[in-house]
Amino acid sequence: MEKIPEFFPAECERSLKMAEEILRDRYPVFADEPMDFGSPPNWFLEPSTGKISEPDFYDDIPYLCGDAVGDSRVVWELSRLKFIYPLGQAYILTGVDRYALKAFGILEDWFRRNPPGQGINWCSSLECAFRIYALIWTIELFRNIELLDDRFAELVWYYVYHLADHINSHLSFYFSPHTHLTGEAFGLFMAGLFFPELNHSEDFMTRGLEILEKELENQFTEEGAHTELSTCYHRYSLDFYMHTILLAELNNIPLPPLFREKTGQMAEYLLKLRRPDGLWPQLGDSDGGKLVWLEFDDARDCTASLSNAALLFNRREFNPGKARFESSWLFGISACREHNDKRNGDVKLDSEHMEDSGYAVLRSEDQRSYLLFDCGRFGSREAAHSHADALSFELVVGSEPVFIDPGTYCYTKDKSMRNYFRSAAAHNVCLVDDKGCADEENVFDWQYYSDAEVQRAILSKYFDFISAGVERKRTPGFQHRRDIYRIGDDYFIIFNKVVKGIDAISKFLFHTPFSSHSFSPGQNQIILESSQQRVILKPLSEIDYRFSAESGRENPLSGWYSRDYLVLDKINTLIIEPAHSANLEIPFCIFPSDKKGGCPEFKNLGSGCWSIRVKGFSDFWQFGKDSKSTFLRKDENSRVSMLFLAQDGIIEIAGLRYWESEVTAGLYGYIEDCVLFLEGEISGKCRLLTDSVARVKYRGNEYDVSINGRYVEFEI
Repeated sequence: MEKIPEFFPAECERSLKMAEEILRDRYPVFADEPMDFGSPPNWFLEPSTGKISEPDFYDDIPYLCGDAVGDSRVVWELSRLKFIYPLGQAYILTGVDRYALKAFGILEDWFRRNPPGQGINWCSSLECAFRIYALIWTIELFRNIELLDDRFAELVWYYVYHLADHINSHLSFYFSPHTHLTGEAFGLFMAGLFFPELNHSEDFMTRGLEILEKELENQFTEEGAHTELSTCYHRYSLDFYMHTILLAELNNIPLPPLFREKTGQMAEYLLKLRRPDGLWPQLGDSDGGKLVWLEFDDARDCTASLSNAALLFNRREFNPGKARFESSWLFGISACREHNDKRNGDVKLDSEHMEDSGYAVLRSEDQRSYLLFDCGRFGSREAAHSHADALSFELVVGSEPVFIDPGTYCYTKDKSMRNYFRSAAAHNVCLVDDKGCADEENVFDWQYYSDAEVQRAILSKYFDFISAGVERKRTPGFQHRRDIYRIGDDYFIIFNKVVKGIDAISKFLFHTPFSSHSFSPGQNQIILESSQQRVILKPLSEIDYRFSAESGRENPLSGWYSRDYLVLDKINTLIIEPAHSANLEIPFCIFPSDKKGGCPEFKNLGSGCWSIRVKGFSDFWQFGKDSKSTFLRKDENSRVSMLFLAQDGIIEIAGLRYWESEVTAGLYGYIEDCVLFLEGEISGKCRLLTDSVARVKYRGNEYDVSINGRYVEFEI
């Protein structure tokens, strides 16, 4: 390990700094400053609230009651023994015994104060699994020091056995049978693998592997997405399985092919969610944790896991950049060097609709713009880690998030904050009478929730379209449909149709970290600005709106963001409220550009028709009733270069017919090198107003065209 500082100087420095904090009895918990639990640590203290749980029999402790114990998630994070990782790294990097002395002293104190079955740290079998793995790493990181004597080893063996036995007797088959169950199975496998001298070690290992194999089929979609639909819990799952594969193969334990196949799909799915700023969306709950703390990175950054996947599967596309610090501790410097020596170059990610998980990612061809759309099912089973984000979206342009998901903040510490962060009000949705399509109950329960469903999707090189709808279960007649369009590298259109079934006020929410925003009532638009970018948010309709913004509001809660567990930041929540309470059909244009770029020219042509002039193109939109929207782009020579119609067979702008076909159910086309490329559902005779098309390509077939006046005609 002597070459690690040469490859990762900044990361080594950070680990050493974290180890020094622990020597001063300040412990890493989540992203921000280390926390003070006392010296020695009070293993029952929840420092953010000051609450201390009693060291009673574990089954008598109300660990989900915030009034009694605070946020048990915070207490448990310390007792995952994550301090072992930076102390062990510091010992290996420096050879200084004080890091080992501190680690062993803290562990002995934990053993003494947390006897088997006593106290809050025995309430969760999943937490026992994290502890087993940390103890395995303790032996690995400190194996060359004399302090690791028979007496200490016996203590470790004693606790590993009781932790594994506790897991084996309290597996989460019924309560939270998702990552809890796979994490517990992982802990059983590791206990049996690394401690073969323990009673029942073979049973632990066998049962752990059996559960892990079974849950590969139960907990993951065909796309590899974890069914809880949380980015954080998907990463947990990926890490459980990658570490299982790595250590099983190193120890010549055969695994069914399904392990590598499905785990590879998990990594592929995670890659598809990656944003252009190098971070990931905080879909669903995010509890700030991960399997090992060999690298202290942003909770929204899953690159270390994909770096491990790139080495495990020998697939550089998972991490086209350099290998991460965490990977050097798992695979060694030689493997990292070999990865780094391969041909560099980022991976181009295309727009994709992930039907099984219910997300769509729309990406511009230049990879700068990224829009994630929640357009599927709410969650699985009780949906404990889902958020009320049906039809919400997240937009990132370049290195800057524009409209964001709020994060999680906490679980049981503060019920009002917990329920705000998972409510519709914290997401980029439409509220009707201040309600969305799900209502919270307790911190992990819902009174009701509604699934979204995609009606149609066309994803292509220069243009994306996806349409999804949701019905609110407890409001008869309420429907919201949202159509999202990506037009080249230029802008997005978000079309909303809201049928209420009641006389109620609608509000469209846009949550942004941009600190500067200005309302332009005369132009009916909002301009957001950062140091690098300008974003125009403009409703394309003739009705009047009320614009407002809230930031850090406490009653009712509004304008909050959490980038990691227990981290609370103020953001701006922009509210656009139509001036009437009738049913609505409202398109919004979101136009991002750098501050040097010109602004688009918007023109209302009447009767739901708008023109947008951008970068020499003239775009025409006809927002019709009942999903009959059409789009046409003309180039600088006024020739048609792109077209779209949602249904029916006609595109007509300002009285001039540009397209006509016999049968159409969703059509997109673009012209390149005198070829008209078509996608969607189309048949029969067609004609297009243009003089620049010589052939037509549709579904792998080519069609000849004939000229009829100003039109080209062909038949499919």
